[in-house]
Formats: sequence, structure tokens, C-alpha cells
Amino acid sequence: MLRAGLAVGLVVLAAGCQRQYWYQEGKTFDECRADQEDCQTELLKRTDRRYASSFKHRFLENCMRERGYELVAEKDLPLDVKREDPEVPSDVPWFYAYGVAGVLQAGPRSIPPDGRPAESPVLAGR
Repeated sequence: MLRAGLAVGLVVLAAGCQRQYWYQEGKTFDECRADQEDCQTELLKRTDRRYASSFKHRFLENCMRERGYELVAEKDLPLDVKREDPEVPSDVPWFYAYGVAGVLQAGPRSIPPDGRPAESPVLAGR
């Protein structure tokens, strides 16, 4: 009985946890990745510790937020953004690492806010 309760609890916990991504409306994916790398570089100037710690976690969150990013759950990201999951070393808890997401190119979004993509010119002739 105890095992069944534990298994149910773990399933419920896992269902509530989603990957999160640093995202800022209008930023390209390359800009987002570059900003995340800049924050990593700034962190390494302040510490030689490369493992997960509360300092590292707080520093990186603060750095990205100062640059205008928000943590967004995958389900809440626009459909037309590129996503990159974080590379998480085995000694780092997965919830300490966030991916990045951004549009493929600057300018108007290819999928309007109503969620319906514009018809592709290639497919329009079919």
C-alpha cells in the first residue's frame, strides 16, 4: 500500500513539473542563447565552482531577468519559437537548469496570436 501511494505521489509531482525556458518577446533564438552564454561567462568571473549551487542558480536567474527575460513553461511558449533544452550534467538537479527559446528571425511573427499559421505559398498551390 505504501509503495502504491509513493508511486501515485511521484506521478502527480512529475506531471506538475515542466521544462522552463528563458524567453523574451521579439528576441531571436541566437540573441537568447548569446545572452545566456554571457551570463555564464559573468558567473565564471566570480567563482571557479562549476557545479550546481544556490549562488550559481540565483546569479544566473538574476542576470537573465536583468536582461529582460522571463521563465516560461514550454506549454506557454509561442508555437513559432525555437527551443533548446539545457545541457544538464549528472550532478546538477534538472530543475536548476533552464533552456532558451526565441524566434528564428527578427521581425513579424510567422504565427499570428490566434494560433493559426498563415498558409504557406508552397502549399497554397495544392
